[in-house]
Order: sequence, then structure tokens, then C-alpha cells
Amino acid sequence: MGKRKVIIDLDGSADNLIALMLALHTEDVDVAAVTCVWGEASVEVTAGEVCRVLDHFDIPTPVYLGATEQLIKDRRDKGSADAADVHPAPLPARVSSEHASVAMARLLSGAAKGGATWQIIALGPLTNIALALRINPGLLGAVSQDADVPGFVVMGGALEAKGNSGMASEFNWHSDPEASLVVVQGVGRKEPFATPPMCLVPWEVTLAAPFRKEHMDVLLGLSDARGDALPTAPTLTFTEARQRKVLQELLRTISHDGKQFSSPFACECLLPGACAAATALDHSAFAKTTQEVYVTVETAGPQTRGCCLIDWYGTAASRRKLKRWINARIVKTTDRDALLWRLFRMIDEPCGFRR
Repeated sequence: MGKRKVIIDLDGSADNLIALMLALHTEDVDVAAVTCVWGEASVEVTAGEVCRVLDHFDIPTPVYLGATEQLIKDRRDKGSADAADVHPAPLPARVSSEHASVAMARLLSGAAKGGATWQIIALGPLTNIALALRINPGLLGAVSQDADVPGFVVMGGALEAKGNSGMASEFNWHSDPEASLVVVQGVGRKEPFATPPMCLVPWEVTLAAPFRKEHMDVLLGLSDARGDALPTAPTLTFTEARQRKVLQELLRTISHDGKQFSSPFACECLLPGACAAATALDHSAFAKTTQEVYVTVETAGPQTRGCCLIDWYGTAASRRKLKRWINARIVKTTDRDALLWRLFRMIDEPCGFRR
């Protein structure tokens, strides 16, 4: 069986760069493209950080710049990309001049001919994905339809309306509610279906899979208290040590960034991007329970823009009547230890699997 081809759409947050490293470290995955979207940082800053990670892995994956702001500019919305543009660095030479959404539409328009299994992992605001769907409405028909290899994995939404951005909304969906709406409408289809086209990894999954101080101490090299199930750290070559340093720098950024902590539990570090990547890359091991539902997004309410709305109790009859076709499989519970194991492997074998 050939390698899966993965497109990773991300903003510049450190946990999303760790998600990229998880994909690079997965044996049967070929990261075909990295598309940068506005969000925690500007697309230029994000592209620079992505290239730094790829250079350490010595992998020639193409990098594309995408949307620099929301589909509809609304100052009520959350967004932090503007602050990152004060002193933009020169773009690395490997960054393509083709727009991220155009590249995504192009890559997936020919996906069926190649015979490979394709996945999209969306870790930031959904602006790039929404634009790609407008260019190629059949975009998501080209990705994997296998329930164990979800073709379109989205980190976003707050199932219980306990937001980390707006009062009722998660950062990615609150940043661009209109783009989120375009995407959830674009993945909707009439029953019967084999697998809902979108696998949603909500904010609550991140909260339920925290990394405590003792985990971070081992990952950062401050402790070797791994426990009986984890191997001792090997001796690394210079190149491996350099790559480990990059991962530990990203982890250290997260562990000292108050926005990454669940405020009542300051000793717990949260990795939303890594949780979404684990769902895509090793779904059967990480995602324990899921539920297939109809999902939409609130765009009008001044206090609820970006809120994730779910038809939890819809029946086949009510879905037909209201045209609320199941469009998402929501991850509800996960195995945090499966992700922790993958991170320890990245620390111990930073070079991953050579291409």
C-alpha cells in the first residue's frame, strides 16, 4: 500500500507546527503540501516557521501562502495576525507564488487519477478551505472516504459553547465564521452516505487530553521519569539533536503561553493542533468515540458569532424535512496516551522516517 498524501492547512501557532512534525514523522504519510492561513500569526510569519521545520527534516514539501484575513472583514471577530506583521521577515525561496487555495484545488482535482489516498488536515481558520471549495466544489469528494482514514479533519468548534475566543466560540471558527459556514455547507450531502465527509475535532477534545507538568518535563528534557511503558532516551547524532531542539522549542513556547492553558488548571498544557493531527494520522488509536451529526455555524449573533451548532437529536425524518443532512463525525473522546507516545517517539527519533 502506498503512502497517504496529506495537505496540512495551518496558522502559525506552535501546536500546529508540532502537528506538522507529527505528520512528517508518520511512516505511511507523504506531506504533499503545507498551506498557510492567517490566524495566530500572519501567513508570512507562518510560512517562515513552516520552512524552518521542513528544512530540519530535509523534506522538499512545497509551501503556499493563503488568505491574509477573513472572508468578510468584521472587527468584532477574534484575530491576531495583524500584530505579527510589524516586522515581517523575507520569505524563504521555497515558498510558492501560487495561492494556497488554488494549489489545494489543483492538487485534489487530479487526485483520482493518481490512485493515492488523500487527506486534508485543517488546523487554523477555514478561510483557505472555503476559497478552495469555491474554486473546486467537488474538492472533498477527492479525499479519503474511509472511516479509519478520515479524509477531511478539522480542528474547530466548541460543542458545549464554552469558547476560548468568543464566550461561546472556539478560536478558529470565531476568527472567520463565514468561512466556517461555507465549509460546513460544502460538506453537506443527502443520505445515504458511507462516511460523513468532515471529521471534527472540537475544543473539548483538547481540554480532555491535557499534558501535565510531569509529561512536559520529560518532553523538554527536564526529567527522565518516563515510567515502565516508555523507553529510555537514546544517544542522538548532531542532526537528531538539532531536530529535537526544534520540537522542544515549540513545546516550551506552548508551556509558557497562557493562551494554551486551561485557566483553572495552570499545570496543564493543551495541544489542539496535535490532537487533530493524531485523529487524522492514527484515527483508530487516538479517537475512541465519535458521533455522526449535522453541524452548522452561527454568523449573525453579536455574542455568538462562530458558535458551533449541532443537531444532536435529529431523526431521519426531521433531517429530510429540514434538509439537515449529516455532514460531520465529531470526535468525543480520545486516548491521550496514544498522542503522548507519539510525542515521545519524536523526541527519541527526531529524524522520523526518511523519505
